Amino acid sequence: MEKMFNDVYSEKDNVKDTNWDKVETLHNKKIESLDEYAEKLDRIIEQKEYNHWNSVEDQERNRKLIDNYDYKKRTADKVSLYTQRSILLENRECFDQDNLNRIWSEIGSNKLEIYNENKFAQDLANDSGKYKVVGLRDTRDGRICVRDTDNIKRLSHTATHETMHDLSFQKKESDSNIESDESGKSIIYNRERFISGIHLAETKNIEINGQIEAEKTEHTNRYLNEGFTELYTIREMQKRGENPDFDSYSQEVGWAMQIEEAVGEEIVADAYFGGNLEGLKDEFNKMSRIDDAWEFINYHIDRYHTTNLVKHKNVVDVVLRELETDNAFVRVRRRV
Repeated sequence: MEKMFNDVYSEKDNVKDTNWDKVETLHNKKIESLDEYAEKLDRIIEQKEYNHWNSVEDQERNRKLIDNYDYKKRTADKVSLYTQRSILLENRECFDQDNLNRIWSEIGSNKLEIYNENKFAQDLANDSGKYKVVGLRDTRDGRICVRDTDNIKRLSHTATHETMHDLSFQKKESDSNIESDESGKSIIYNRERFISGIHLAETKNIEINGQIEAEKTEHTNRYLNEGFTELYTIREMQKRGENPDFDSYSQEVGWAMQIEEAVGEEIVADAYFGGNLEGLKDEFNKMSRIDDAWEFINYHIDRYHTTNLVKHKNVVDVVLRELETDNAFVRVRRRV
């Protein structure tokens, strides 16, 4: 991973942004002992190393079940790092310091892993649903999990898509309220809120005597977020001279392109990579003739994906078609 990092990121790209006063201070700082310095490095490495497996034996068992594991892992790591490099250079003004620090600290952290077919299907995403899941990014801990395949193009596509999720704006919030019932028993109301790109996931549960009850998770903007993720993924692959190997969220990608065309690339990028969702919502709502247009179309986008009912697709198409017609002059003026 370290060698690949050096191959991907060059000093030339970052030299103009270097704080030379800070570098000089660091070079002149007195280190108490080499042992102390080594221990500090060890702590940093331990903090950012992702652990996909319960034991070394589990890790080795997974590798043995994957043909050409080392080659596939290098390929996935390499496209992941190329994607990081490209997006950070192209959209650096969108990233806040917290997310830049997160991404920087995790380079070389082994956060991406390839899972054998059975392990992926059993533990991560079974095949009983409508689609065969080929990869995922764990919202809670940031691990990137890629399903094994002998199709290297597909592996590259999946690694790029999940890395794009990881580069999108990330934020976690949680709070708890403690109450007591008439018998004096404590009841804890927990709430966790995750933001990934423009996707909001909020989980609420009730904890009584250490037991979790009535847990419920609500998603907002979930599948439009997938549309933007895949749109950025396709563009990134095309920059590398690659073509997508399979269709993923093709309808959502089409809607994402229409929205981007209407509101502008910068506003979308600032929401997806920078967390300025309100800016995107406000711009979209201003351009639409219906009240709360952003919430309205995202409800129908999510319902279309989960139900496949054409009526939801038709609603979204009508809203976006009117948006294009009403704002055609605005888009022409923007280009000029």
